[in-house]
Amino acid sequence: MLAARRVTAAFSLALCSLAGSALAMPAIMDRLPADAAITVVVPNVEQLEKDIKAVAELIGQPLPIGIEALVSQVGITSGFNKAGSMVIVMPELPKDGNERQMLFLVPTNDYAGLLKGFEVKPSGGVDEVQLPTGEPGFVKSLDGGYAVVGGDKGVVEKFTGPGGSAAKFESMFGDAGKTLSGSGDFFIVVNVDKIRPVIKEGFDNAMKEMVDQMAMMGGGDVEQMNPEAAKWMGEMFISETKSIVASVNIDTMGVSLDLGANFAAGSRLAKVTAAAGNSSALLAKLPAGPYLLAAAIDSSAPGFKEIIKAMPKPKNPSAPGVDFTAGLEKVDGASVVVGIPAGGLMGGLLTRTVSYTATSDYPGAVAEMRKALGAMKDAKVGEGKFTEGGAEVDGKKLDVWEMRMNADPDNPQMVQMMMGLFGPAGGPNGYMASVDGGYITTYSKSSELAGLTLKAVQGQGTLSGEDKVLAQVAGKLPKGRSAEFYIGIKGILDSVMPMVPMITGQPIKFDMPPTIPPVAGAITPQNGGAVASIYLPNATIKTVAGLIKAFEEAGNQEEEENEPMGGDEKKGDKPGF
Repeated sequence: MLAARRVTAAFSLALCSLAGSALAMPAIMDRLPADAAITVVVPNVEQLEKDIKAVAELIGQPLPIGIEALVSQVGITSGFNKAGSMVIVMPELPKDGNERQMLFLVPTNDYAGLLKGFEVKPSGGVDEVQLPTGEPGFVKSLDGGYAVVGGDKGVVEKFTGPGGSAAKFESMFGDAGKTLSGSGDFFIVVNVDKIRPVIKEGFDNAMKEMVDQMAMMGGGDVEQMNPEAAKWMGEMFISETKSIVASVNIDTMGVSLDLGANFAAGSRLAKVTAAAGNSSALLAKLPAGPYLLAAAIDSSAPGFKEIIKAMPKPKNPSAPGVDFTAGLEKVDGASVVVGIPAGGLMGGLLTRTVSYTATSDYPGAVAEMRKALGAMKDAKVGEGKFTEGGAEVDGKKLDVWEMRMNADPDNPQMVQMMMGLFGPAGGPNGYMASVDGGYITTYSKSSELAGLTLKAVQGQGTLSGEDKVLAQVAGKLPKGRSAEFYIGIKGILDSVMPMVPMITGQPIKFDMPPTIPPVAGAITPQNGGAVASIYLPNATIKTVAGLIKAFEEAGNQEEEENEPMGGDEKKGDKPGF
């Protein structure tokens, strides 16, 4: 039987890999069983090793292990063709640690040489070998330059890879899976139809644990947190998803981690992802400037609004339940940027935050705001105030809103948290104003920020237009995005690093680069499927790796300084002085 640790090593190698140049769906896919529970494919083993080495060099670390050294752990010491494809096939999920049905397709241009490492000669059929673990394994030559390796002789004997599976995989993948299976040199295929009950069981257990934790934190009133909405969304995803393809891809600028899902035809999720989105247009409504986070979502798809209508609402009418869907049926999208507070993070994390909401119903938004303020008062958790036309910026009237949370003597941390988020005001406050196509909301009473946002809505001084580094990273995300986000690593480090010596008591010697690209992510519809992407720029990976090294060096220096001048007298050592 192939030991669990050998399988783990193979998966670990794959997961640490970074993909190379874009490729079409590997030819080996045509010979793999499309009904397998999980399939792991490395289209080009040699390219995989190059990618691992490139990333290791980027972060200043040696290559963890070579491909040939890895496969030698299962006894293959010769006859291995690094220019070929390597595949792991799991027909069923292993039960009780039984992995005997798992198959490895190993590229070889010398089958006899491959068996030589096991001290076995080809028999013309299935050859039995002894693995380094002392367990039996079975190997068979497969035409086309492959050897099949497994722990079950019958499974190895039956596997012939006759061809004809490519069309089945394409049908199962949809556009999302086809894109990812051809975009890198490593991907994993999960046949959800085959393992749906297992996924459902795991999800149910996770939901139960989450509800139990919510009950402990919320004093038992779980319904006001509306866990039914999360459960409903999870069950919908599980029931309507046909397959999932995870892929890793690297180019000269960075690393992309992608997860594609193909949804059943006619399903609710298939309707939401039927057409391309345009979240980029919403991002273009935000003002330029240093930021911690920027994000946008396009919710204009009719299928999205159907899901919002069907989503369960909070059941407890006596508590101000969390209903994130309120008013969303009339919203076509939104964007937000969390800028860097003028007085630093201690001056109020959200005081430089502004959002744009695309809707034709600004009066409805005002009504929802008034409703939220009233709910606070009714629940005796605070109070609020809304003043129409209470401020003016650049000749335009703005509405003013503010909230105040009641001080809880049993929870003084809440007051500190509110000041940490909203500064001296101690609670959410800001301006709202109707603009072309929607309205803006600031989260502090900053006339300067409101003025910049009013200009950005008109296309002047926008974040996506002025920030060339963000625009460059955005160009690496798929087109037609329905949601996207950018984590401002530069803004975060510039805000946090000055506080590090005060916290650690130790200076950190690190030369901060003048620019650091953001970490980006997106969700992109794919004709009835969707691709979720995270993009990690190489420059950002290198910066973070260098910062970690700087912290380690500072820690080592602190240990040396705190070490006693003398020896360890408890062990009888003589004092060093």
